[in-house]
Amino acid sequence: LFGSAGTFGLGQTLSTLGSASGIFGSIYSSQTQQANYDYQAHMANYNAAIANNNAVMAEQAAEYEADLFDDRLKRMMSTQTTKYAKSGVVINQDTPLNVAADTSSKGALERLAILYRGQNEADASRASAVGQRFASVNAKQNASRAKYGGYLNTATAAGKGAYNLGLLT
Repeated sequence: LFGSAGTFGLGQTLSTLGSASGIFGSIYSSQTQQANYDYQAHMANYNAAIANNNAVMAEQAAEYEADLFDDRLKRMMSTQTTKYAKSGVVINQDTPLNVAADTSSKGALERLAILYRGQNEADASRASAVGQRFASVNAKQNASRAKYGGYLNTATAAGKGAYNLGLLT
């Protein structure tokens, strides 16, 4: 079968082995590239899920922080009212009333600022999640391209091998 008396000479045998190696190399390379892109897609989806969780946590943390601030503000306003009452000042008129109203409005603004910071952090996390989802879609498309590119490279290697063996003229 091989050698000078056989059907295939040494050159043809080595050429056939080289072509087969090229074909298998193309297939392996394509599969490896595809697996890498699939992994990247999975990781991007995982990162998107984490970013969404971070958004929820930022909102909940801001609400909790705002509730804590409300409690501190209520205690402070109660203390103010008690101190005014102990000192004999009429609470619901003039300066004490103005101080209470000012404290209350500043407290409301601070609460809104806490919630706004939490919302900004949540929005940033959600934007990151959207970016990660796009990255996942892109990686999946690249995986598909790698698969079809591997088919093309395999066909090219097979055609080259056939041409080198004289099967195609």
